[in-house]
Amino acid sequence: MIDGDPGIGSLDVLAQNMQAIKEGYIPKNKDENGKLIDIRKEIVKLYDHTNLDVARINYTKTMTNDTMSELAKNKLLVRELENKVKESEEFFLE
Repeated sequence: MIDGDPGIGSLDVLAQNMQAIKEGYIPKNKDENGKLIDIRKEIVKLYDHTNLDVARINYTKTMTNDTMSELAKNKLLVRELENKVKESEEFFLE
């Protein structure tokens, strides 16, 4: 959703926010025994997964754009060939 609606944000901002969370996390909360709760490993894991998905989405977008560009070129070539076939048929019918 974040990649489809600029009003929500962007993948770049998401990646930057995840990095800020990872770098700025300081454990402060304690459990019922008074032991510090440290979720640093979980944050790093989430950070890694987020970066992998951002890279995957960007790669997919690049591949999709390349494919669409090639498709547009092929459509133009098909149109040109159709016109040449039509011209050839008209020439031989005369």
